Amino acid sequence: MVTADPSESGKSSRSHVWVLAALLGLATLGVYASTTRNAFVDFDDRDYVTLNDHVKAGLSWQNIAWAFRSMEAANWHPLTWISHMADCKIFGLNPAGHHAVSATLHAMNAVLLFLLLEKQPVFAREVLAWRHCSRCIR
Repeated sequence: MVTADPSESGKSSRSHVWVLAALLGLATLGVYASTTRNAFVDFDDRDYVTLNDHVKAGLSWQNIAWAFRSMEAANWHPLTWISHMADCKIFGLNPAGHHAVSATLHAMNAVLLFLLLEKQPVFAREVLAWRHCSRCIR
């Protein structure tokens, strides 16, 4: 009688998880890829990027200090400011680069959430997924 080595089935199971995570990341990038053809929008890009002198100036110690003190755009979110500063430093005011970074961050977050929830019992994953979906349709 031949029995399967338990360590092999565990490796196989983990490799399936990584394959699914990679597919999820690629699918997310695929969904958001078209955003690189879009311009900045009038919703909040003026406050966050195009008319914000600190952000347009790019990364500097002075601008990073500003990011931690700022309540501009009615929010305290220094990492958002710093991310936009880095985008401006790298891409200038070319919206394609900014949108590509945003799409990549969305894909990385989707993969991270998948990997975190993969360890949860099925019921917990379903409840969290349902709760997220119910927020999307409100």
